[in-house]
Amino acid sequence: MKRRFEDENEKSGLSEYEKIRQKNIREREEKLLSLGIIPHVNQPKKNATLVKSTIKINSVPVRSSPRLKGLQANEASEVIEEIQEEEKEKKYIPKRDLTLKELLSYECDPEELSEKESSIRNTFESYASLKCKRTSRSFLNLSKLKIKEDGASKVCRARITSMAFHPSTDQILLFVGDVHGYTSIFNLRDPENVHSFKSNDWTINCMSIDNHNASKLVTTSYDGSMKLLDLRTQQIELLYGEDFSFASYHSQIDAFQYLLSFGRKGTIGVIDLRRGKGKDFASKINVFPSGHVAKTVSYKDNLFVVGNSKSDCLVYDIRKSTSPYAELKGHSGAVSSAFFNPNPNSREILMTVKKDKILLYNLSNKNSIVNPSWSVRHNNQTGRWLSSFKAVWHPIEPYIFVGSMEKPRRLDIFDSYGDIVKNLAGQWLTSTASVVIPHPVLNLVAGGNSSGRVFVFKE
Repeated sequence: MKRRFEDENEKSGLSEYEKIRQKNIREREEKLLSLGIIPHVNQPKKNATLVKSTIKINSVPVRSSPRLKGLQANEASEVIEEIQEEEKEKKYIPKRDLTLKELLSYECDPEELSEKESSIRNTFESYASLKCKRTSRSFLNLSKLKIKEDGASKVCRARITSMAFHPSTDQILLFVGDVHGYTSIFNLRDPENVHSFKSNDWTINCMSIDNHNASKLVTTSYDGSMKLLDLRTQQIELLYGEDFSFASYHSQIDAFQYLLSFGRKGTIGVIDLRRGKGKDFASKINVFPSGHVAKTVSYKDNLFVVGNSKSDCLVYDIRKSTSPYAELKGHSGAVSSAFFNPNPNSREILMTVKKDKILLYNLSNKNSIVNPSWSVRHNNQTGRWLSSFKAVWHPIEPYIFVGSMEKPRRLDIFDSYGDIVKNLAGQWLTSTASVVIPHPVLNLVAGGNSSGRVFVFKE
């Protein structure tokens, strides 16, 4: 072994010092091995070379020009024709007056049309004669409002975007609109019996009961239509209809006139039913530059207020609408809503903005620039999957109702001075209710969430 070691040193060309050092190391190892102090250690194996795993990605055909490939025009347009055929197969609701049967035919298959028409027709007939009870007082008692197990009901197929209570007290009737254009009729005294039908092609942003005829429901939708659902005649009347007009909100002036906000155009339309119906019978007021989305409109005593997505909020006099009557300042961020106080003696405007504020303005001084009387911080960051918060007035009492992002889930109630007076909460309120509305007479508040569920607080 020593001879082999010496031969190796000679071949390696080591210096004398290195040769002696290597010899000493080798002798010590041999001595330790002979004594059994250390086991024989084999030469370490070389580390295995790691092979990086690669994921095979399916290659996607590169888009190329049919013209450069030398294809004929008819071959190049095959894809376009297929898309057009798919569009033709979709059933879009025409923008004209419709009977109930005609409306349902765009939603139902022929075999189920008759049954659904009969069911909804009977519903309309049973509610058409409900008496309207509009009074100057209500039975609102915040301390008695509670939610129970039967207070949470599935009403719509998708995200709730608008609600309206019928003013009757004989039946507690709630109309609900969703993001897919469905209208649902929900009787709170018969929660298992919900009737839903597709009345629009797109989101129903706003719905209200006609102030002069409680058997009529007025709706506004992003599909560019403003419709009137008459429970007595069982007709769906088109008050206004224009493709791609992006109608966003409406407000009633009197028995014959409505204001309609057009989102993408930044204009307000005045719909006068005495002149006729449809897009040719609407005069328009340009309130914002094109592209500034008009979110809501609210009317009271010849004035209307409109806000947009660029933080502008203007008040106009409908009799002389060439320039604003007043401009509401002191806020930033998109204006989600701006509503007049329904109290006949009030000139207050309630505003909700995306940048976490609820504000109140007073027009009593008739200034052209108006700053808020008060402003409170409120988390309004609902995101893309929830409907935007819109703080609303109680029709009679001096209270403000709005949804909340706080946990545990709740609804917030403020007084007209901006102080929070009540949080409506309970174990059956399991998610954020973005759309909140109080009953105009009864001690009752409803909230709608993003999955089509309605939560009811009552005595």
